[in-house]
Amino acid sequence: MANRLIRTTQRLPLWGRIVVLYGMVGVVIGLAVILQPPVAVVRYDETIPAPLLAQTAQVQAEPEAAQTLSANRLRIERLGVDLNVRDGFYDAATKEWTLNDTEAFFATVSDRPSNGPGSTFIYGHNRPAAFAPLAGLGVNDTVELSDAEGTVFRYAYVRDARIAPTVTNVLYEESDTPQLILMTCDGLFNEVRRVMYFTLVEVV
Repeated sequence: MANRLIRTTQRLPLWGRIVVLYGMVGVVIGLAVILQPPVAVVRYDETIPAPLLAQTAQVQAEPEAAQTLSANRLRIERLGVDLNVRDGFYDAATKEWTLNDTEAFFATVSDRPSNGPGSTFIYGHNRPAAFAPLAGLGVNDTVELSDAEGTVFRYAYVRDARIAPTVTNVLYEESDTPQLILMTCDGLFNEVRRVMYFTLVEVV
Protein backbone atom coordinates (compact mmCIF):
# COMPACT_ATOMS: atom_id res chain seq x y z
CA MET A 1 0.00 0.00 0.00
CA ALA A 2 2.75 2.44 1.03
CA ASN A 3 4.87 1.50 -2.02
CA ARG A 4 1.90 2.03 -4.32
CA LEU A 5 1.31 5.48 -2.79
CA ILE A 6 4.97 6.40 -3.28
CA ARG A 7 4.91 5.25 -6.93
CA THR A 8 1.70 7.20 -7.54
CA THR A 9 3.22 10.33 -5.98
CA GLN A 10 6.35 9.99 -8.11
CA ARG A 11 4.21 10.10 -11.27
CA LEU A 12 2.71 13.48 -10.24
CA PRO A 13 4.10 16.72 -11.70
CA LEU A 14 6.16 18.93 -9.37
CA TRP A 15 3.20 21.10 -8.37
CA GLY A 16 1.21 17.99 -7.49
CA ARG A 17 3.98 16.71 -5.23
CA ILE A 18 4.10 20.08 -3.48
CA VAL A 19 0.35 19.96 -2.85
CA VAL A 20 0.65 16.44 -1.40
CA LEU A 21 3.59 17.51 0.79
CA TYR A 22 1.73 20.50 2.19
CA GLY A 23 -1.30 18.32 2.83
CA MET A 24 0.79 15.86 4.84
CA VAL A 25 2.36 18.69 6.86
CA GLY A 26 -1.12 20.04 7.58
CA VAL A 27 -2.26 16.65 8.86
CA VAL A 28 0.77 16.39 11.18
CA ILE A 29 0.20 19.89 12.59
CA GLY A 30 -3.51 19.18 13.03
CA LEU A 31 -2.79 16.01 14.99
CA ALA A 32 -0.26 17.86 17.16
CA VAL A 33 -2.86 20.49 18.04
CA ILE A 34 -5.52 17.87 18.79
CA LEU A 35 -3.16 15.92 21.03
CA GLN A 36 -2.18 18.98 23.08
CA PRO A 37 -3.20 18.73 26.76
CA PRO A 38 -6.61 20.33 27.44
CA VAL A 39 -6.64 23.95 28.53
CA ALA A 40 -7.90 24.43 32.08
CA VAL A 41 -10.24 27.34 31.46
CA VAL A 42 -11.44 29.02 34.61
CA ARG A 43 -13.64 32.10 34.88
CA TYR A 44 -13.66 33.43 31.31
CA ASP A 45 -13.27 37.18 30.93
CA GLU A 46 -12.23 39.03 27.78
CA THR A 47 -12.65 42.48 29.32
CA ILE A 48 -9.88 44.49 30.94
CA PRO A 49 -10.52 44.59 34.69
CA ALA A 50 -11.09 48.06 36.15
CA PRO A 51 -7.99 47.89 38.41
CA LEU A 52 -5.83 47.41 35.30
CA LEU A 53 -7.33 50.47 33.64
CA ALA A 54 -6.84 52.52 36.80
CA GLN A 55 -3.23 51.40 37.06
CA THR A 56 -2.59 52.28 33.43
CA ALA A 57 -4.09 55.74 33.84
CA GLN A 58 -1.89 56.34 36.89
CA VAL A 59 1.30 55.35 35.03
CA GLN A 60 0.42 57.55 32.06
CA ALA A 61 -0.21 60.48 34.41
CA GLU A 62 2.94 59.81 36.48
CA PRO A 63 5.61 58.28 34.16
CA GLU A 64 8.23 58.22 36.92
CA ALA A 65 6.12 55.75 38.91
CA ALA A 66 7.07 53.02 36.43
CA GLN A 67 10.70 53.33 37.52
CA THR A 68 10.01 52.34 41.14
CA LEU A 69 10.75 48.62 41.26
CA SER A 70 8.90 46.35 43.66
CA ALA A 71 11.31 43.46 43.03
CA ASN A 72 14.68 43.41 41.32
CA ARG A 73 15.95 39.83 40.90
CA LEU A 74 14.50 36.35 40.36
CA ARG A 75 16.71 33.26 40.60
CA ILE A 76 16.15 29.52 40.19
CA GLU A 77 19.62 28.10 40.72
CA ARG A 78 19.12 24.56 39.35
CA LEU A 79 17.67 25.85 36.09
CA GLY A 80 20.24 28.59 35.65
CA VAL A 81 17.59 31.30 35.80
CA ASP A 82 18.85 34.68 37.01
CA LEU A 83 16.67 37.52 35.78
CA ASN A 84 16.25 41.20 36.36
CA VAL A 85 12.68 41.98 37.49
CA ARG A 86 10.93 45.16 36.41
CA ASP A 87 7.47 46.48 37.18
CA GLY A 88 4.94 45.45 34.53
CA PHE A 89 1.98 47.54 33.42
CA TYR A 90 -0.94 47.08 31.05
CA ASP A 91 -1.33 49.61 28.23
CA ALA A 92 -5.03 49.97 27.45
CA ALA A 93 -4.29 51.70 24.13
CA THR A 94 -2.17 48.88 22.68
CA LYS A 95 -3.77 46.13 24.83
CA GLU A 96 -0.30 44.87 25.69
CA TRP A 97 1.68 44.28 28.85
CA THR A 98 5.22 45.52 29.48
CA LEU A 99 7.37 42.70 28.11
CA ASN A 100 10.73 41.84 26.53
CA ASP A 101 12.79 38.71 25.80
CA THR A 102 15.33 38.96 28.61
CA GLU A 103 13.59 40.08 31.82
CA ALA A 104 10.80 39.11 34.21
CA PHE A 105 7.99 41.51 35.15
CA PHE A 106 6.10 42.07 38.40
CA ALA A 107 2.41 42.73 37.71
CA THR A 108 1.88 45.85 39.78
CA VAL A 109 -1.81 45.02 40.28
CA SER A 110 -0.74 42.02 42.41
CA ASP A 111 0.69 41.98 45.95
CA ARG A 112 4.26 43.02 46.62
CA PRO A 113 6.61 40.31 47.97
CA SER A 114 6.13 39.94 51.74
CA ASN A 115 5.79 37.37 54.52
CA GLY A 116 2.09 38.17 54.88
CA PRO A 117 -1.01 36.87 53.07
CA GLY A 118 -1.24 37.61 49.36
CA SER A 119 -0.18 36.62 45.86
CA THR A 120 2.81 38.10 44.06
CA PHE A 121 2.43 37.71 40.29
CA ILE A 122 5.47 37.71 37.97
CA TYR A 123 5.35 36.97 34.23
CA GLY A 124 7.87 36.58 31.44
CA HIS A 125 8.27 35.55 27.81
CA ASN A 126 8.78 31.88 26.89
CA ARG A 127 12.26 32.66 25.58
CA PRO A 128 15.64 31.01 26.35
CA ALA A 129 16.89 34.15 28.11
CA ALA A 130 13.67 34.52 30.13
CA PHE A 131 11.15 31.87 31.30
CA ALA A 132 11.72 29.05 28.77
CA PRO A 133 13.99 27.15 31.26
CA LEU A 134 10.98 26.85 33.59
CA ALA A 135 9.83 23.94 31.42
CA GLY A 136 12.21 21.86 33.54
CA LEU A 137 10.75 22.98 36.86
CA GLY A 138 10.55 20.18 39.46
CA VAL A 139 9.07 19.57 42.90
CA ASN A 140 12.33 20.29 44.73
CA ASP A 141 13.02 23.61 43.01
CA THR A 142 13.01 26.91 44.85
CA VAL A 143 12.74 30.48 43.62
CA GLU A 144 14.59 33.36 45.24
CA LEU A 145 12.97 36.75 44.74
CA SER A 146 14.74 39.83 46.04
CA ASP A 147 13.01 43.16 46.49
CA ALA A 148 14.32 46.69 45.98
CA GLU A 149 15.63 46.81 49.56
CA GLY A 150 17.65 43.59 49.14
CA THR A 151 15.37 41.31 51.16
CA VAL A 152 15.30 37.78 49.69
CA PHE A 153 12.07 35.77 49.66
CA ARG A 154 12.57 32.05 49.07
CA TYR A 155 9.62 30.09 47.63
CA ALA A 156 9.10 26.35 47.00
CA TYR A 157 7.37 25.03 43.88
CA VAL A 158 3.90 23.56 44.55
CA ARG A 159 2.03 22.98 41.29
CA ASP A 160 1.14 24.46 37.93
CA ALA A 161 -1.86 24.81 35.62
CA ARG A 162 -2.57 25.81 32.05
CA ILE A 163 -5.17 28.45 31.32
CA ALA A 164 -6.52 30.38 28.34
CA PRO A 165 -4.84 33.74 27.55
CA THR A 166 -8.15 35.54 28.18
CA VAL A 167 -8.30 34.47 31.84
CA THR A 168 -7.48 37.51 33.98
CA ASN A 169 -8.62 36.57 37.48
CA VAL A 170 -5.32 34.76 38.07
CA LEU A 171 -3.87 38.25 38.62
CA TYR A 172 -6.13 38.76 41.62
CA GLU A 173 -5.95 35.39 43.36
CA GLU A 174 -6.25 35.71 47.12
CA SER A 175 -4.14 33.60 49.44
CA ASP A 176 -4.14 33.27 53.21
CA THR A 177 -0.40 32.58 53.04
CA PRO A 178 2.40 34.26 51.05
CA GLN A 179 2.26 32.96 47.48
CA LEU A 180 4.30 33.54 44.34
CA ILE A 181 2.77 32.96 40.91
CA LEU A 182 4.90 32.81 37.76
CA MET A 183 3.33 32.79 34.31
CA THR A 184 4.61 32.28 30.77
CA CYS A 185 3.33 31.10 27.39
CA ASP A 186 3.06 27.39 26.64
CA GLY A 187 1.79 25.01 23.96
CA LEU A 188 2.86 24.19 20.42
CA PHE A 189 2.10 27.73 19.26
CA ASN A 190 2.29 29.47 22.68
CA GLU A 191 -1.50 29.41 22.60
CA VAL A 192 -2.01 28.80 26.34
CA ARG A 193 -0.53 30.19 29.52
CA ARG A 194 1.35 28.09 32.08
CA VAL A 195 0.79 29.29 35.63
CA MET A 196 3.24 28.05 38.32
CA TYR A 197 2.47 28.31 42.02
CA PHE A 198 5.02 28.64 44.84
CA THR A 199 4.66 28.96 48.62
CA LEU A 200 6.95 31.03 50.86
CA VAL A 201 9.61 29.04 52.72
CA GLU A 202 11.67 31.77 54.36
CA VAL A 203 12.73 35.40 54.25
CA VAL A 204 16.46 36.17 54.49
